[in-house]
Amino acid sequence: MISAPVFDLEANNVSGLGEATLQALQLSKEGIPHPAPEEWSKLFEPILNAARVRSWNTFVRSTKDVIVRFETNRVVYVPTRNLGPRNGFAPIPERERSSAPTVAEAGAALLAAFGDAE
Repeated sequence: MISAPVFDLEANNVSGLGEATLQALQLSKEGIPHPAPEEWSKLFEPILNAARVRSWNTFVRSTKDVIVRFETNRVVYVPTRNLGPRNGFAPIPERERSSAPTVAEAGAALLAAFGDAE
């Protein structure tokens, strides 16, 4: 689910990626109600602004996505395959990786997982 904050970082900023990953995991919540269709554009607006594009279609064309979750003492990264604006992203479970929950390891693992995404 999309929620604040949205981080706007340079792609090769390993420590920034690590800090953002750990902060996002700390702020994440379960059991959030699914937004109504008319709420999606407002929720997604900060991401479009950070990407400097005006629409989901433009954004998704060149986007890579990684699913990140926290498990006991490790952060898990699952790269995805971009299926386009209508179909979203599909996990690539065979490329899953994990790291310790430290800034340096989380940033390096996230950067590597983006390299594994299609």
